[in-house]
Amino acid sequence: MTAPAHLTTTLGHGLACATRRRRLSGIRSPTYCVAMTTISPCSADDHDDWLRLWDGYLRFYETDLDPEITAITFRRIISDDGIHGAIARDDQRRAVGLVHWLAHRSTWSRTGYCYLEDLFVAADSRGSGVGRALIGHVCDAARDAGLTTVYWLTQQQNSTARRLYDAVATDTGFVHYEIDLDAQ
Repeated sequence: MTAPAHLTTTLGHGLACATRRRRLSGIRSPTYCVAMTTISPCSADDHDDWLRLWDGYLRFYETDLDPEITAITFRRIISDDGIHGAIARDDQRRAVGLVHWLAHRSTWSRTGYCYLEDLFVAADSRGSGVGRALIGHVCDAARDAGLTTVYWLTQQQNSTARRLYDAVATDTGFVHYEIDLDAQ
């Protein structure tokens, strides 16, 4: 599932935005336009902006990650390694959000699913529609790849993001478990 160049998304006000809104993923909420937000696939030139957003994402979730894993993650995103990433920029070209996703086969689908693994919007841009636009961007990429579902996880206490997620997706009620194999 490659994020082709045609998936560079520019969202703004007016008719073009309304047309894009209908096509952008079928997400339910009718208002997600932001003042000239551009979403483009990550490239090597985005490293510094991506790293600033990534560090903000890790701080938000109060977690530390080995710098080597951060470096590997960025290399995977900009290579053809199956992990995709995009950066959202405002009308002043300031990086305001990031999203990462990957496709995988499913025992419940003829084609596969898209896992939206990371979504982060800078604090001063939250509530402006950037998160919704990033989700829509991933939905477009998944649809173009012939996938049937986009899904993601979030912490229960992430109430701001959950208001958006409740507006654009269905809470399936599943509980997430994991086993840290390195700790065993």
